Amino acid sequence: MKPGAKCAVCVHPDKDLINQRIIAGLSVRAIGEEFDLGRMAIQRHRAGHLPREMLKAKQLTEIDQADKLLDRVEGLYDKAVIIMEKAESEGKYGNAVQAIKEARSNLELVARLIGELKSGVHVNLTYSPQWVTLRQVLVNTLEPYPEIQGKVVEALEEAEYVEID
Repeated sequence: MKPGAKCAVCVHPDKDLINQRIIAGLSVRAIGEEFDLGRMAIQRHRAGHLPREMLKAKQLTEIDQADKLLDRVEGLYDKAVIIMEKAESEGKYGNAVQAIKEARSNLELVARLIGELKSGVHVNLTYSPQWVTLRQVLVNTLEPYPEIQGKVVEALEEAEYVEID
């Protein structure tokens, strides 16, 4: 193909059908005859462009599957809430508590699926009384060594702003 030239298959009005035929394993000659394309154009498209097209299709399929999964989990949440309300109204508090647990679990899963909840645990020690005391002990102990004390304080301040997973 000449520099700047467009792929004959990519600009063809029946590009999707051509891609389907290529994926189905039809011969390049048969596809070329059906769509009035040259054998080399189809081969170049198959080698250079079809993988991109397949990747796009795969990504769209994955997005669709994720949306369906999210819908199913949200549906489970809705059912758990209905069961909880029914059990509560009937005075079956053990069942209501179990439904609450299921609803909570489903909410956590939905949150994870939509990226609002990270599964790692994050602990902020900056305001912990033990950390504040330890920090003060370190700084006070290094008072006779101002150069070292300054470096330790600087390092501690930098470490307080680092997120560790």
